Amino acid sequence: MKPSLVLSFFNRLLSALPKLCLFFLSLSLSAQTLDLPLSKASSIYFRKQLYVFGLSAQQGGKVLVYRTDSSLKLKDSLVLNAKQKTAEAYLQFSADTLHGALEIFASTKNKNEGLQIFRPALDFLSTSLVTSVEPGRLNNQQLFSSKKLISGTTVYDIRQSKDSSGLQFYVNAYERMAAEGNYDYRRTWQFPAERKGIYDAHLVGADERFVYVYAYRQNATEQSQWLLKLNAKTGELIKASKIASGKEVYRIGAVAVQKKGELILCGQVMRSNLVFWTCQLDSTGLKTELLEKPLALLYAGSPKKTNVKHLADITRMEVLQTGQVRICYRLFEQKDKRALMLVHSACSTLPLLAAELSVKQESLIVAPDIAFYFNSPDPMDRNGKIFLNDGEQLETLYQCVFSEQDRPRWQEEAGAAGSWLLIRTDVRKNLRYFARHSVENKKAVLKNLATIPLANQPWLQEIGNKKIVIGQQMTPETYHIDLYNW
Repeated sequence: MKPSLVLSFFNRLLSALPKLCLFFLSLSLSAQTLDLPLSKASSIYFRKQLYVFGLSAQQGGKVLVYRTDSSLKLKDSLVLNAKQKTAEAYLQFSADTLHGALEIFASTKNKNEGLQIFRPALDFLSTSLVTSVEPGRLNNQQLFSSKKLISGTTVYDIRQSKDSSGLQFYVNAYERMAAEGNYDYRRTWQFPAERKGIYDAHLVGADERFVYVYAYRQNATEQSQWLLKLNAKTGELIKASKIASGKEVYRIGAVAVQKKGELILCGQVMRSNLVFWTCQLDSTGLKTELLEKPLALLYAGSPKKTNVKHLADITRMEVLQTGQVRICYRLFEQKDKRALMLVHSACSTLPLLAAELSVKQESLIVAPDIAFYFNSPDPMDRNGKIFLNDGEQLETLYQCVFSEQDRPRWQEEAGAAGSWLLIRTDVRKNLRYFARHSVENKKAVLKNLATIPLANQPWLQEIGNKKIVIGQQMTPETYHIDLYNW
């Protein structure tokens, strides 16, 4: 056989290796675990698919990307070219889905080389490559404040300035200039809010037509909260709707935009008991009746507390076919002015019609003085302790400072109190703990899922309905994933 034919055969064999690995892995692995020949690996769950990526442990200088479904069944793979040949030259890989595109970041330990950005199409038929970007200029996100909101290819943010006449808030709109290369932006408009007593403002929603800003205002006699509706193309103020006024603050939790231009708002009333509120605005900004619903707080394993300070964080809102609003929320208890302790989480249904409102008196006390810290863009504001309220042992075991990786997850279960997924990072022992906490027969049950060294780069992701995956770099050449039914 001619040497050129032999070389061609081996080149074809080498290029087919990931596909062969994909085939044999699919045959040999159960649905609960997955081992892939990757170094410096990581993953991201995007559009009902899990993408796992890293450096090939068998092919020098190659980046492998695998796609699986929510049962860890391998669907496809992709081979890309890396800058360096060895894994030792790289930091851990990472990813993002900015503007609806899958982005994989490969950064070397040599800062002068910059990082590579791979943007594979979701069907793996094509890939866009950015060869070198300074880490500090990745997609130019440093342009925006921490109060940014992304809608399609537009980024909105709020900035503030202060002078002798008071605070001035600005809403800015930036448009992505091109889909290729390191993303860059140009500002398309700026809206300066009135100075009249506005002391805080938040972007709460945006689509291709409108941008919605919730503003907090105060004068000598009262507080008031307003929803500003801006033209998404020009920044022009279309309507300012007063949501509430008086001595109490109606803190925004979530906004749902309906097909006919109607808005549904919900949030928490900063009052002496735990009260949520809802209202509707039609397309002209006309507001329906503001409804309030007090809710009880139940602690697992101990009596109900009184005279404690709480703040609710609404994490999700869904408008039901019945016309009611279903909210999921986390409740924080104040430890001090800079720390909040998570004590409960649940989902509740709120009415939009007065006839459906059932009033229940409660004895919990909300803490308006911590609302500012909770809403501040300072990432330290969500520091606190996971507190299971079931004895000193659990409280001591799982007290930690929140980070995005350590934040607890909550899953409501039909007819049950629900369950927690807890993640605790112990820097002193260099370990990360993963556990499930549930309430069974009015007793707290704690089940350890995994204890993984931080050197293995452990992470947890929610995939699909009541499923999670925990991944780690089991060995320098093997990336291991476990699937759990939550």
